[in-house]
Order: sequence, then C-alpha cells, then structure tokens
Amino acid sequence: MKPKKKVENQNLSKAKKSKLPPTQELRDLFLEAASSMEGLASDIRHRDAQGGAGGLVELDPNLPCLILPDLHARPAVLEALMETQAPFEEQDLDVRSGLEQGLLQVVMLGDGPHSEGRTGAERWQKAFQEYLHGWSKDEAMRLEMGLAFRAMELVARAIIDFPDRFFFLKGNHDNIMNKEGGGDHGFYKFAEEGAMAKDWTEKVMGPEFLCAYAGFERAFPLMARGGGFLACHAEPAFPMTEEEVINARERPLIIEGLTWTDNEASAPEAVEETLKAFLPEGSRPGLIFGGHRPVADRFKLRAGGRYVQIHEVGRMQAAWVLPGKPFDPISGIIDLGRPE
Repeated sequence: MKPKKKVENQNLSKAKKSKLPPTQELRDLFLEAASSMEGLASDIRHRDAQGGAGGLVELDPNLPCLILPDLHARPAVLEALMETQAPFEEQDLDVRSGLEQGLLQVVMLGDGPHSEGRTGAERWQKAFQEYLHGWSKDEAMRLEMGLAFRAMELVARAIIDFPDRFFFLKGNHDNIMNKEGGGDHGFYKFAEEGAMAKDWTEKVMGPEFLCAYAGFERAFPLMARGGGFLACHAEPAFPMTEEEVINARERPLIIEGLTWTDNEASAPEAVEETLKAFLPEGSRPGLIFGGHRPVADRFKLRAGGRYVQIHEVGRMQAAWVLPGKPFDPISGIIDLGRPE
C-alpha cells in the first residue's frame, strides 16, 4: 500500500472538518455512546466488583484487528480509516464494510483531544492569548475544539454502530475536566491545554455538555485483549493482573500506569509479567500495542520487542494484526486512506 502524505500536508478544509452538529444533538450522541460502552455484555466487557463496566474488553480472537494510535483532534483519521482498503488476502472491501459484515475489529488507543505537531503548537499558542482575554475572540480555540469534538463525534458514532467491534481506550488526554487525582493529571504542553479546553467547553458548549462529555470519557475501557496480544494507551508501568485492570476505577495507580507511563519509565519486568497474567499459555509470549509518546519512523519496539509503540505524529497509521500469525511491524503497520 502506497504511503499516504502526512496529515499536515493534506489539502483539507479545517473549517469544514471542525463543523459540529448542534450542541444538544452532540451531547445526546455522547450520552448514547457512553451508555453503549457501559452496557456491553459481560463476555465482551468484564464487570467490576461493583457490577459496573470494567477496564478490560475482550476482542474476538478469530478476527483481524486494526489498532490505531493516539487521535489528537484529527477527524481525518476516522474518515481515512473507514475508506481504507482492508488488507485481506482474498477480499476486496474497505474497513467500514468489514465492520458492517463482522469481518474485522478496530481498537483506538485513546487521546481524543489536543492537537499535536507544529500546526497544533501554533494554534494552541494563539488560543492561549484568547484564553487570557476571556475568549472575547476565540477563532483559534473554536477551530481546535471543533476538530476535537468532530473527531470524537465520529468515534461515538462508530461505537454506537459497531459496539462489539469498535473500541476506544482511555488515554491520558481523555480528561476534559482537567482533574488531578484518580489516576488522572491536568495536562499542559504547548499552553494550558487542559484548563483551556475545560473552560472553553463549559462557557461555549455549556455545563451540561461538559458533564455529558466527561461521562463519555469515563466509559472508555483501559485495555483490550485479543488473540495473543493486548492493547492499551501507554506501556504498563508495572506488572498488572486481570483483576486489577477490570477494577481500575477503584485503583488509580492502574489508570495512571496504563495512560501516563513515560518512555523508559516502565519497570523492566512489567510487559513480560503483564502478558503472562493476561494471555493463555498457548498465546505467549505475545505483544502489547501502545502509543502515548511520539515515535519516529513509524514504530518503536520496547521491552525486548514485546511492546510495539505506534504513534508517529502527523501520520495516519494502524497496526494490522492477524489471528494466529506473528506480527511483523514492517509489513503490519499500514497507512490509512485510499492509495494515491
């Protein structure tokens, strides 16, 4: 498949991509998607000790899986995903058709909001000046948040349309309240992104919308288990067990340890021991797929090759994982969208 151009170089209309439906309609959509995630059958999403939706979802071990890295306010990723030609050997169909026919599944590794890259940095710096002036003008921030909510609108629609085949995992940026605690931390990088996003959303979209979107985020699972692999936003910070991840809502260190781990900060045995705890003996040693920190040249192998990190900023990519076959990152990481 011929590589696509990087997102920042594509001829996209940012205004068009960031256009949102009415606030009430969007709020109701996020509430419906949250309910769908929370209501998944227990054989797909384990129940925690309180009877709620746990942090672990089960993928179909017999279906191919596309794993997408961090989203970061890029609706173009979802649009490109659905029209991507699924790389089946004998079938000619795009990802949307594959989802509709139950022939594949998708896992996204989180981080819905907060643009990255050079363009994102410039927009956040402009938006910061708007923030300091009380949003008397908010052109940059309106574009930024429009892109974020448009991207997550597409995620929510996919969750509703394909509840047992499309999953979005929690990342460290999925914290619209910019709260500190419970496994979350406030976020800032190019500006005060976390505080700015909460303030703008509450003042422009309204407090009811803000709470609805926060509930949507709270419904995200933390980890997906497939045939011979796990997927989570960040490299596990320490060895984890199934019971701990399922009950992560009551275990902040698990949430933090699956969403905030910096490169080289994971305990040396974390990946290997976590794989042993989650995968049956016949599926080991297995792999963990994650994103979180940017990588160069499409992917980075960590933890002795057992952790596959995919998150090249600006590129639209996914890992294509086939059941019962070893994963080769050279051929298995594909670019999204129609070939040029």
